[in-house]
Parts: sequence; C-alpha cells; structure tokens
Amino acid sequence: MEKRIRIIKLIHEAVLNNIPQKKILDKIRGMIQNTPDFNIREKARFYLSCKRITVLMYAQEGKLYNPQIRKFSVETGKILEHSNSRKRRNDLRAGMRGHRAGQGVFYLCSWHINPAEDHKDWQGRIYVDRFWRNILQGDVARLKAVEAYIRNRNIKTVQWVTGAPVYMITRPYCRHFFTGLDTDEVLGASLKKIKKLHGDMESSGRRYDWREKFYRFRREAHIVMEMNAEAQWDEKVIKKQG
Repeated sequence: MEKRIRIIKLIHEAVLNNIPQKKILDKIRGMIQNTPDFNIREKARFYLSCKRITVLMYAQEGKLYNPQIRKFSVETGKILEHSNSRKRRNDLRAGMRGHRAGQGVFYLCSWHINPAEDHKDWQGRIYVDRFWRNILQGDVARLKAVEAYIRNRNIKTVQWVTGAPVYMITRPYCRHFFTGLDTDEVLGASLKKIKKLHGDMESSGRRYDWREKFYRFRREAHIVMEMNAEAQWDEKVIKKQG
C-alpha cells in the first residue's frame, strides 16, 4: 500500500476511534520526516497537503469526496514524481561512478512494447558516457576502437539522452533504466546480440497514463475509507466543498 493511501487509511481510522486530530497530524509529520527521498521543501509541501485532507476528513466523518481525492492526488503526485525523478538521476550517477572504476563506458537502455511516443526511438539503444576519453586514457588501442565505434554508429551520450529534449528515465512516469556494459562486449558484438543477452531488460508491462493512475488511486482510497465505490461521492454531490 503506497504512502498516500496509508495516510488516508490512518486518518479514517483515527476519526472512527475519536483520536485527537493533533495526534494524527504529529504521526503524519513523523512519517513524512522519515521519507529519505524527500528534500526539505518536498516534506513541507507534502505535509501541508496531508494536513488539509486531515481537516476535511475530521469534518466529514472520515471521508473524502472525489474532487478532494483528486486534488490530494495531483498535489502529492507531483511531489512524489519529482522526488522519484531525482532519485533515478542520483542512482544513475552512482551506478556510473562504479562502472567508470572498471573502465566501463557503454550502457544499454531498456526497451518496452508500449513506451511514450517520444521515447520510442531512443529505447533499446547503446549509449556512451560522455567522459569516455578520460575513463579510457592510457589505453590507446581501446580509445581508438571506442572512438571508431561511436563515430560509425552515431552513438549518443547517456548525459544527452537523460537531459533535454528526451529526458530518458528522468521524466516523471518513465519506466526506462540503464545497465552498464563491458566495453569489450560492446566492441565485439552486434546490438541485436547484446540485446538478446540482456533480454531481461525488455518489459511488456502495461504503461498507465495519468488518468488510469488517478482512477486506481481513487479506487484504493474508497476501499480504505470503507466507501461504496458506486455511492454518489462524485463531483456533482458537493461542488462547494474541497
């Protein structure tokens, strides 16, 4: 169960058990403070959003109306995705530092059967660390071989594809990832063979768009609040609230 749903469940149960609002807010603050991937600003914004729904749920017998669920989902969803994007960037940098230590310069990007349209042409490719010359310095033969490989195949850098305009892996909701490749493996085999050897990087899982993600989130919120999903808890019920 994801953090936001756990918080909604916590507030709902607190209302039913007549637990003071302040006590629950303190507990939620502690949960957020113990989230290592959030920076200070994200923790403050996330807490304010949780505080707002806590006040609403205490006033509404432990329930949230759909417009209120939507607002909470959007507000906190942006914070989570920015945090996740930063974590993916940091994890990639850490992985690249380790790969460089072994004179690794090449990376294979994962590939999916239903990627975002603007990522389709860039997935399943080999990319190179833009600092490859520094990494391989002193090994003249390998430097020349890598230079020829990059030139002949028009290899882009990892730093380029993860930045503007592609934002591979660093954009919210992106499922792609990179794995480091042995330099000699890349120089001695075709892309087709390399992809066959790393077939576990291929994913056929569904790609949910933001609407589907919200509907799933709302359904889970209904469940933890013990609400009938068919009940009239929609936008028409209470337009003046939330």
